[in-house]
Amino acid sequence: MTLRGRQVGVHRIAWTLANGEVPDGLCVLHQCDVPNCINPKHLFLGTVADNNRDRDAKGRHVALPGHRNGFAKLSEHQVIEIRELAAQGVSQRRIGARYGVSQSAVWLILHGRSWTHVRGDQ
Repeated sequence: MTLRGRQVGVHRIAWTLANGEVPDGLCVLHQCDVPNCINPKHLFLGTVADNNRDRDAKGRHVALPGHRNGFAKLSEHQVIEIRELAAQGVSQRRIGARYGVSQSAVWLILHGRSWTHVRGDQ
């Protein structure tokens, strides 16, 4: 919905009507885990970090690995190529430039901090 010229979730409007304005920096969270719920008794205030902890504690967070993640810039095949180029002595900076990623992204791949699901035989 639109409230005062801004797009606002209906649950946030429900909270505001029942309890007053939402303080700056806080979100309206769902106790019942029903995204469309607007029952003020099922809503509570928290930070983004609170919302993430609540999501994780309830097992609702599913991290999509690799190219299935909508933000991925690389494919599994490219990750294998990156590892091969590094093994041949090509610099991380040059590898990053070749694939359009930062040197630190290459470092994370080479040190097993990202793309850990990719094996050399894929």
